[in-house]
Amino acid sequence: MLWLIIEALDKAGLLPTKLRDWLLLREGLLQRFGRKAVDIVRAEGWREKIIAETASRLVVEDAAWRGDYGKLIGADPFARGIEMKSRINPMLGRRVKVLLGAETGTQFAVPQPSIFASSSRLIEPKRAAA
Repeated sequence: MLWLIIEALDKAGLLPTKLRDWLLLREGLLQRFGRKAVDIVRAEGWREKIIAETASRLVVEDAAWRGDYGKLIGADPFARGIEMKSRINPMLGRRVKVLLGAETGTQFAVPQPSIFASSSRLIEPKRAAA
């Protein structure tokens, strides 16, 4: 819903270019993060720490994603105490949770270095019996 409002504001010329570019970058990162998590689960099976694993793989394997994430937060991806990370990282986790139809489990500390200090375990969705 929010994205529809943003698109309407942009089309009406009411969204400053810098803000529009930042919002597009954020949405692109969220989409790529979610796709990576889904791809991992499809190829390798379910894992409860998929959010943290996706982050670890992207920052190591995908220099473009890592660079875009750094631009989005305005800092090095591994930096601590970055206010923007406390807003963006939960969005990354929620995107994965929604795409996988999972429920949130317990939190855990993520081994460092990582863009996350902590993450949530996800509970695998129950599938209807065929």
